[in-house]
Amino acid sequence: MNNSDCGNIQLVVSLDDLKELCAYFVKQELERQEKLKEQENDGLLDTKQVMELLNVKEATLGRWHNRGYLCHIKIGFRNYYHREDVEEMLDKRKSSCRK
Repeated sequence: MNNSDCGNIQLVVSLDDLKELCAYFVKQELERQEKLKEQENDGLLDTKQVMELLNVKEATLGRWHNRGYLCHIKIGFRNYYHREDVEEMLDKRKSSCRK
């Protein structure tokens, strides 16, 4: 094999395979950015996390916010809750169940 045989490589990829590959890389990048955002907001939980922890619906969180029961802060278009506030609420719910 001489040097001229190693200069160029041609690769044939179908349009569907190219779309799938692009979608994969976009998904990976979005997941990476979400992890970075979680690290930046270490003391904060997003709405979905709070809903799962407290086993409530989004509307309930909205009512609680309006009543001052569990307030959120807005970052961009998303609501975040202080982890300590959510943990305090969990503790209160546990202690009221024991009585």
